[in-house]
Amino acid sequence: MNQLNAFGLLAVVICAASCRDNDFVYYTPPKPANLIVGTHQLKELLGNNKVDVVWVIDNSGSMSSHQQTVIRSAKDFLDSFMQARGLQWSMAVLSTDKSNRPFLGFSAARLDSTTPNPVPIFQAAVTRLGTSGSGTEQFFDPFVQAVNATPGYLRSNAILAMVAVTDAPDQSDQMPDALDFLDYLARLKGDLSRAILYGALAPQEPSSWGCPLTDNTRWNYDISSYRTVIEATHGKAYKLCTTGFGRDLAAMGEDLVKRVVRPRLYLNERPKAGSIRVQYRGAPVATGTPETGGFWLYDFEMNAVAFTDLSFAPDDDASVEVTYEIDDGLDSR
Repeated sequence: MNQLNAFGLLAVVICAASCRDNDFVYYTPPKPANLIVGTHQLKELLGNNKVDVVWVIDNSGSMSSHQQTVIRSAKDFLDSFMQARGLQWSMAVLSTDKSNRPFLGFSAARLDSTTPNPVPIFQAAVTRLGTSGSGTEQFFDPFVQAVNATPGYLRSNAILAMVAVTDAPDQSDQMPDALDFLDYLARLKGDLSRAILYGALAPQEPSSWGCPLTDNTRWNYDISSYRTVIEATHGKAYKLCTTGFGRDLAAMGEDLVKRVVRPRLYLNERPKAGSIRVQYRGAPVATGTPETGGFWLYDFEMNAVAFTDLSFAPDDDASVEVTYEIDDGLDSR
């Protein structure tokens, strides 16, 4: 008996001795990685040295102290813009009372990166808001009204950053639905990725907000129009009713400048740690800052690939490929 036949016979004997009816050995092959592959033209990322900032600030009777905080913090907010090399910015101020004309920008005086000593100009505009505005605070309607009345004021190739400062929910009547407003923004900018909403807000619910009631309108951020638009535009919400609001304004300015200077590709799913790969013309693009020889970083909070330097791709008609595995939460099981 040769060695191969002997081995086969031994296997039969072992099976006969140990196998029973309904005894089976199951083998489940590992699940293939859920890999996401996306291709993005570089021109989607370029041209982002322009940002139009539109403030819509509540000027109802309960807003005096909050307006003063905006005025005091104006320099800290604007310093980020003035120090960002090559950033071409403009700034406008509207109120939540749609019967008011713009206080800065649009049909009023212009404030931008060419304006000498811009801080007192912005502060004066906020001072002119006063607190005698309508108690029916609106964000969507005054914004749309100003944009439609001044075609061309917002630059088509600029990032649009909106800042809502209010202690009340939006009560717009011409455009009361957040989804309609998002559709409007998408048409206005061509792509929602070119619009961001920041909110300095004062809802009473949920308890993590817990701001005091300033009028008879109690509201819940989780079911508000503000939350819908902020999340759809990858914006941020800050608590208005806190002593740290001034610091938050400075952080808001820094965050906005970082987004403009470091263009981002937002990911649809949360990636598995270390699985993101960026390629240009089939070659890997190193991760890290320019100081470390890298070109991109993963922004966990924004769930986005943030490019720190686009010099690896001089041809903006080409594309980058971004791949990653979805974090399904099974690794720790």
